[in-house]
Amino acid sequence: MVCALLVLTAPFAWADRGRDGGDRDDTGTADRDTTDPDSSGYDRDGPDGGDQDYGDAPDYGGDGGEGGDYADAPEGPDVDGAPENSGPSGNSGHGHDGKDDHVRHGRHGRALDHHERISVWRNDAGERVRAGEALILTSRADIARRLERRDLHVVESFRLETIDAIAVRVAVPDGMNERQLFDALRQADPKSIVTFNHVYDPSGAPLMLAAVKAVARRHSRAKVGLVDAAVDAKHPMLAQVSVTARSFDPVPKALPDAHGTAVASVIAEAAPGATVYAANVFTLSIEGQEIATADSIVRGLDWLAKMRIAVINLSLTGPANPVLEAMVKKLNARGHILVAAVGNEGPHGAAQYPAAYDKVVGVTAVDAKNRVYLYANHGDYVDFAAQGVDLRVADPQGSTDTVSGTSYASPIVAAKLAGSLDKPDAQRASAAVRALAAQAHDLGAPGRDPVYGHGLID
Repeated sequence: MVCALLVLTAPFAWADRGRDGGDRDDTGTADRDTTDPDSSGYDRDGPDGGDQDYGDAPDYGGDGGEGGDYADAPEGPDVDGAPENSGPSGNSGHGHDGKDDHVRHGRHGRALDHHERISVWRNDAGERVRAGEALILTSRADIARRLERRDLHVVESFRLETIDAIAVRVAVPDGMNERQLFDALRQADPKSIVTFNHVYDPSGAPLMLAAVKAVARRHSRAKVGLVDAAVDAKHPMLAQVSVTARSFDPVPKALPDAHGTAVASVIAEAAPGATVYAANVFTLSIEGQEIATADSIVRGLDWLAKMRIAVINLSLTGPANPVLEAMVKKLNARGHILVAAVGNEGPHGAAQYPAAYDKVVGVTAVDAKNRVYLYANHGDYVDFAAQGVDLRVADPQGSTDTVSGTSYASPIVAAKLAGSLDKPDAQRASAAVRALAAQAHDLGAPGRDPVYGHGLID
């Protein structure tokens, strides 16, 4: 098969969960508002993935130090787009810095317009990907010239400083299919990672309007990274936090910032006084859906790593992607904690990434009675549970919505961990997650289970 998960060789210091990446077949992951009172004892083996083969590749994970034992940790995802806003003490910026990003267009073939809405299709593994292009990760500084000499057309290249590598989006030329393009890219650099540019969805959506106000909590000085949609920093529910934002949305537009604003408001409620560093990675597909692509997500993570934000929340979900995996591994090794929503595909749903990656803290959602969200994913990558059903959050019109989904549980856990880790540190990161597991209120089957993980985090 063309689409397959590359097994990287970077050493993981945290415990391996041994999961396979399953094929994902969905049309979106909007959260729903139902819980399953009978599912607390549900036990599910993770789905088996397709036989994916990206060829041999170098270890971009590096050896940035030991990561400690995260006791089988898991994943995450999110939405929306628009230039980022900045809060009281934050400043905004934009992706695609001239020094980092080099946009180049082929002379022929079906190179994609960098400023058009994204076309999405399914590859032969059933995964949603950006149409008409491949993504290559390489250490070769001359990769663009190598590809041009082979009549392969570079849409865009950019450096990921965190993993000291160059990522390149390459258009599928006329008369060539993806299989042939992958082979040609590997010939240009046999040590590279070659993959599709996978598409990710927000793992939460607003449901119904409710007029409420934020509840005051103890003041926090935490720093929380957010890889999501754009954030409306002027919303009243965000008055108690500052927002430093940067946009990695490739398509300039002005959209309601529903998902990013909602997730940021959960952080504001959990940790008033915190600073939210928001990377807007979502854009619009041709069909008008809010999506993020693998390249925008790794750019957002790279920025947050350079800002030395220790704890990063990702309320978004999608398939396994080796470029994203390389970034996750490097951040883990450097002592960052990645917290992610486990997804809303249901108890039998395929594993969702990045939450399903080893060393990512996966969070599920429960209601006020501690019943698991009916549509939450189950599996060995569920680490913790938090309230995420009928939760009151900010909406982009200055009011509030009532929402449900794992998207809104994940930032509660991220805010909690950010209070224990002010800068990346592998040993302290490991200790913080172990301490949180010890504090969790056990739910479901005694001990850790695939529904609630270690248990509830208030």
